This record gives sequence, structure tokens and C-alpha cells, in this order.
Amino acid sequence: MIYFSDKYENIEFISSNVWNGIVSMYNELIASNKFAKAFPEVCNDNGLPYGVNVHNLENAIKAEIPSIKLPLQSIKEKISSPWFDGEAEKDKILLSTLFDLVEFMFKHLSNPQTIGKFHEFMNHHHLTFSDDLQQIQNAFVDKINTIFRRNNLSYVLSANGVVERIVDESISPLILKESFYTKDESLNKLLNKAFKKFKSSKAEDRREALDILWDGYEQLKTHYGANKKVQQSIETIIDSVSLGNDELKKAINEDASMLYGIGNTLDIRHKNTEVEKLTHSFHVDYLFFRMSNLIHLLLQHFDLLNEATNETTN
Repeated sequence: MIYFSDKYENIEFISSNVWNGIVSMYNELIASNKFAKAFPEVCNDNGLPYGVNVHNLENAIKAEIPSIKLPLQSIKEKISSPWFDGEAEKDKILLSTLFDLVEFMFKHLSNPQTIGKFHEFMNHHHLTFSDDLQQIQNAFVDKINTIFRRNNLSYVLSANGVVERIVDESISPLILKESFYTKDESLNKLLNKAFKKFKSSKAEDRREALDILWDGYEQLKTHYGANKKVQQSIETIIDSVSLGNDELKKAINEDASMLYGIGNTLDIRHKNTEVEKLTHSFHVDYLFFRMSNLIHLLLQHFDLLNEATNETTN
């Protein structure tokens, strides 16, 4: 089986709320014997399965997900103590470790059914297993995605048990564009590369996408700036985009100026030690969405100008 961490290197950590929620689901699935087919606890009296062998289950989890810590248990918040300085660091669990666990759990779901009479001497029912897993899997996917959604994780568990990265619906029109076809081939290559990398589940790819997008913005200013210097060209572009609306021109100018400043004060394109580092993926997402919005506005405007020019020519 190919796991999430086999496809994507991920150095992000998850909150205790998310981890504890998944661990709670894991314990519920054990209690309801949903892992009993793959990891059966068998009756000493007749050899029939009656429950989940947790020891074998967790051995299998550890073998396939080496980064996980056993036994699986909730993360407890650690409080400050008078016997040491500061607050104890909370346990940290990688996002990729959680997603591997979710995919493992989905893969080993079963649909147990009780058979025969209650085995009074051993105090359990014996089990058989239905091949119909649709309802069990659907319920699992729904619960997992509820946890992801309620905790603002931009991922979804698909119907076939694979964790995939998603983009919020309100932003997706900016991100779903697959290819750019401006008159500047260099600009097209930069934008296409940036948007392709940003759709990756790999945090490092999305971080690199931000640098490339900023390069694309600089290239856009050069191409559409009437052959003026880059620092002057954005004024020419915004003057054209605002269509004589002074308040809109002011707002776009302020946004462009702020994004230019962000590019210089954070480690976007500039990797010297004097700039502040971007360390969180949601900051990368925010900045990518914001710059994307400006770029799309500018490109849409010039598309309209080209259409008007073509109509006049024809």
C-alpha cells in the first residue's frame, strides 16, 4: 500500500484536537470490532473470532507507520510546574503520520456480524464478516472529513480511502486554472509552474510555489508595463486596470504596494538572513491566494483589452 507519506514529504504538525479525535474514532472502531477481520482475537474454545487483537493491530500499524508512537493514545495538555521553568512542550505529531494512520484504518475496516448464540462460558459473541463495506466506509469517511473540516485542515479523505489536498471553494476559481496563455511565454511558464506546485500536498512544493508566483508577478509588470522600468510599470498597469475609478485605483495601488513590501520583508525570493521566515503552511496559502487575486485581476483586464482590440481590428 502506498501511504500519504510515501508520496509527500511533510514537516507540518497537527493540533491535539485533531489527533485526539482520530484516536477516539480508533478506539470506537476497536470496541465495535471493525478491525476484527484483519486482526482477530479468537475464542480458545472453538477458534472463532470474537473481537480485535489490539496487540497484533498495533504491531502492524508500527510496522507500516514507523513514525507513530505506541500505544495510540490522546495527547494530554501539559501544564506549567513550579519545579521547572516554563511550560512543558506538548507532544508533536506530524500531519503525515496522522494521514498514514487514517489510510491504514480505512484499509482494514470490516463489517462484523454476530453468529450463533451468546457464548456464556467465554462471555462473548462469535463473529462473521460481510463483504458489504460501503456503509461502514462511508460513515468512516464522513467522520474523518468532519474532523478535517471543523479544524480547518485543507485535506479530504476520498471515497477510496486516500487523503488528498483540497482548496476552499471560495478560492478554487483562482487555483483551478490549469494553464495560462498570455503573449509572454516566460510569464506563462512561471504561472503554470507556480499553480501546479501549489496544488501539491507537499508543503515544500507549496512554499516554492510562492516564490515562483512572486517571480511571475515581476514578469507580468515587466511585460505589461509599456516597456518602462519594473518599479514604474505597475503604476501604468493599475492606471489602466482602474478604468478611471480613483478610489479603486487607490485600493489596488495600496494592495500592490503592500504585496511588494511583503516580498521584500519575508523570505519570498530573498533568502538572506535579514528577512523573516515563513514557517506555517496557512501563511503560505494566505499569501498565495492574495497574490493570485491581484494577478488574475490584472490578466483579466488585459484579456478584455485584447478582445476589444481584436473586435475593432475585425
